[in-house]
Amino acid sequence: MSFIIKVIGLGFLVCLINPVLKKHSPQTATAVTVLSAAVIFSYVLDYVYEAFSKLKGMAGIFNINSAYGEIILKVVLIAWVCEYCGAIIEDAGEKAVAKKIEFAGKIFIFIMIFPLLTTLCENVISLIR
Repeated sequence: MSFIIKVIGLGFLVCLINPVLKKHSPQTATAVTVLSAAVIFSYVLDYVYEAFSKLKGMAGIFNINSAYGEIILKVVLIAWVCEYCGAIIEDAGEKAVAKKIEFAGKIFIFIMIFPLLTTLCENVISLIR
């Protein structure tokens, strides 16, 4: 619980400091925003790893092929990271670059789920026959 309080506290602190910084040095305000986002991401990373290890355990309980479970976890992680990084870059004023990162994430996700789509199509075709 103290983890989320630290994250929220850091967020409020940046929200209080940045308007003052923007008046005097917009570059410093942007740097503070990016740095705070990196710190929050580092806080969250340990918990993301813990969540993924728990999901892996659940996949074992439900007899889900571990390769498919791993693909799903990687896809979720790519989506989270691309969205988070895109938001940081958008906050820094580079909306076009943020959209490119999000697009790249979608392409990577599509490439990663292709084996799942292939298996799904094979299963559907075998059910039809």
